[in-house]
Amino acid sequence: MDPDVVVHEIHGPGFLVLCSDGLWNYFPTAVEIGRLIDPTMGVGEASERLVNAALAAGAHDNVTVALYKNR
Repeated sequence: MDPDVVVHEIHGPGFLVLCSDGLWNYFPTAVEIGRLIDPTMGVGEASERLVNAALAAGAHDNVTVALYKNR
């Protein structure tokens, strides 16, 4: 197998969000996710907020979030 590799430059402060459908099913756009967190947060606080928002919206399991903070 040959993996597909894509490189994107991240401009400005913010987060790169990798998540499971446990979050994406409830907040399917970058705008919606962006409303829940802001660049001043740490990755722990932002991750916790995203998971808790998905659970509050009705997610029952498999809410996985990984964040990379760009400064």
